[in-house]
Amino acid sequence: MYQLTNEQRACFGLSPVEPHWIPMVLKPSPYHRHTTVAYREGLTLRKIIYSGPDRYVETALNDQLSEDLRYLLPRTGRGKPVLLTAASAEKRGGMGMCLRWLLSPDNLSLWHEESQHVWYDYHYEGFSVETIEDFAAWVDRWCAETTQADLDALASLAQSKRVHVKYREGDVFRFRISRRLWGYGRILLDYRKMKKRGEPIISPFISGCLDCAVYYIVTERDDVTVEELEKLPCLPATHISDNRIYYGDYEIIGHIPLREKEDWPILYDHIYRENKALLQCGRLLRSLPDAPNVAKNFDYLYISPWLIDPLLPILRECMEAGNNGPYWAAQSPYHRQDLRNPRHRPELERVCQQMGLDPEDLLAPGDQVR
Repeated sequence: MYQLTNEQRACFGLSPVEPHWIPMVLKPSPYHRHTTVAYREGLTLRKIIYSGPDRYVETALNDQLSEDLRYLLPRTGRGKPVLLTAASAEKRGGMGMCLRWLLSPDNLSLWHEESQHVWYDYHYEGFSVETIEDFAAWVDRWCAETTQADLDALASLAQSKRVHVKYREGDVFRFRISRRLWGYGRILLDYRKMKKRGEPIISPFISGCLDCAVYYIVTERDDVTVEELEKLPCLPATHISDNRIYYGDYEIIGHIPLREKEDWPILYDHIYRENKALLQCGRLLRSLPDAPNVAKNFDYLYISPWLIDPLLPILRECMEAGNNGPYWAAQSPYHRQDLRNPRHRPELERVCQQMGLDPEDLLAPGDQVR
């Protein structure tokens, strides 16, 4: 079974395995391909590791065991002891820093559990880790590149607390693209606040979402100013959950007031049972009864719960090209199924004709980046 060494753990901000801790191999589920090892100190579980051909997950614990070591005791007075197995231990949330690689769903990330701040997520960089051997090689590279500044920053993150950030439409934020690189984006629409104000939205499913756009910039600087950013074009705005903004993971650095028309996603839906078509773009909502579906297979409900949208290679291609052509050519379904995509102009025109709109009423000004 593959495990990190204590020297490697330090490079991820993970707590070490102490010499006096006792490992316990937990009974697996019939569906598990991995081995689950928990380390205990007396009757206290201190760490859990899942390692196998399809995953590596490591995080700290602070859970109590029964005297006979057979049961995992509840964290509160309301719970009941449960039999200690891999499945029951994995249901317990971790604490401190957590490192996770999963083959399916594809994921490699490092985050702090209490604050919900993500230090690293490899989705931005556009590469994949297919095997545990690939993961081990990535760990070796990560550790070889670790500096004292990295260790100090991780130590600071490990002490951070969860915060709740107030934000508004037009706020500009900074987010970590990779270990060394920063990206910048802007909030264009807040569906939750629209709903609170009594403004109509196309579906309750998007009531916890934000529309955010990412600027054409990839930099090692974490001090780019709003004045510098407002001169730059953006990628097309996409939906994300507000978690990253609300918990301060994407840090607000300033504000740019909204224009009359921004690059809001064009949301189209058809409710089959009611034979009703709906369209939303920004604060504009049209609802048409007794109307056919004129733009099938456009899933407006794609929402990224964790990440702002762009992959680093695509962002860089758009920056080099000076337009969003590489973004629209990407193979991701939610790039293809977007009515702003130039290749879907016929579908956009059908939708606009159905709703009594001109396509240019919906598309943002500044066609140089479409």
